[in-house]
Amino acid sequence: ANNYPVIYGHDAADIRIQNLTVDGLGNGATAGYRFLGIGYNNAGGAIDNVEVKRVRYNPANGTQSGSGILINAASGTARSITIQNSNVYDFQKNGITLTGVDLTGNVNGNTVTGYGAINFIAQNGIQFSAGATGTISNNSISGFCYTPYTWLSCGILLYGTSGSVSVTGNIVNESLAGIYSYDNSGTISGNTLNYTPAGMG
Repeated sequence: ANNYPVIYGHDAADIRIQNLTVDGLGNGATAGYRFLGIGYNNAGGAIDNVEVKRVRYNPANGTQSGSGILINAASGTARSITIQNSNVYDFQKNGITLTGVDLTGNVNGNTVTGYGAINFIAQNGIQFSAGATGTISNNSISGFCYTPYTWLSCGILLYGTSGSVSVTGNIVNESLAGIYSYDNSGTISGNTLNYTPAGMG
């Protein structure tokens, strides 16, 4: 399936995006399914001091689309990506997603904010999946709770990663699952998780 990013890079080792605002303008219905703020496919590099916002339908709804940043590498060429010092918010599905067996990521020092306690979509803050590996550190993540409680909404989601994933020094507030790990190896240490009844709906 095709992705529809505001900014797209592919098949390159070192694509750098810095000091930029990426605004999806709530154009999910126009862009179509798999709407993204920044999308890399079989590419690496760096995203630094970037603001990503309004990557969603207008208004936001339950369509499983609208990720702030999505990086994929699964073509047989190793890629690495650093995402740091960035602010990702007002997205529909996921804030930052890294996926693919050829991808190593360093996601450090970002702020990722969901919609809080909502009943129409299970959002996730930072996700590593489908063989991606690397480090998630020193991020501030908040507002991920799906109030029907039939699906998890996660501040940090690790699902089928490879290698050893390190999750350290993150602050996760008001998220139904602060950190959820399935079929992974690595280290989860030194993180702070905070919840209130109001934040859980």
